[in-house]
Amino acid sequence: MNVIRIDQNNPDPGIIASAVKYLLDEEVIVHPTETVYGLAGLFCSRKAIEKIIEAKSRSASQPFSIMVNDTREMLSISGQKADWLQRMLERIFPAPVTVLLPRLRKIKPDFWNQFPLLGFRYPNHPLSNRLLDGTGRPIVSTSANLSGQPAVNIPDDLPSSFLSAFPLVLDGGETPEKKPSTIIRIDVKKKTAQLIRSGAVPWALLEKHIAEDH
Repeated sequence: MNVIRIDQNNPDPGIIASAVKYLLDEEVIVHPTETVYGLAGLFCSRKAIEKIIEAKSRSASQPFSIMVNDTREMLSISGQKADWLQRMLERIFPAPVTVLLPRLRKIKPDFWNQFPLLGFRYPNHPLSNRLLDGTGRPIVSTSANLSGQPAVNIPDDLPSSFLSAFPLVLDGGETPEKKPSTIIRIDVKKKTAQLIRSGAVPWALLEKHIAEDH
């Protein structure tokens, strides 16, 4: 385990390059997001997904979020094509929000095809966005903790026995937000959204963005 201090708002390019290399080698790393500390691995890597499942002691039937840095990737991956949906997503993101969209197409690896809904994150967070820029691919995003345990805002709150499972830990100190992402589910047919979990962005603000096309 290699622990490296990093500035979340102005991350060192050399450190980012090292983290990106691990990700492209299908490894899993620990890093701060704008909400909590997370685990990151390539969305397209079955190997990385299996490592995350094992490290978290989590069921393989539970979904993870997919972190992107372009709303168009949300539509491309899920198979959605509606113009109004694209406009709505652009009003919401980037932000500490997870949006659940119906999956209309098969994607690889097959892990993702068991889920009728896919959760997407487009963070308002320089460090996370540099990782996405560096890999050029979507990244699996899930909290850095054992399944059932609380998410953390500082890496010191994670046991060393958990962190030792990963080759790289990016220690950026405390995360900007103290709450997890707000989760919303989109009903594409009805052009409506439902609040699934309160979080860093107030539901009242999201409702305004969603209602603009009505």
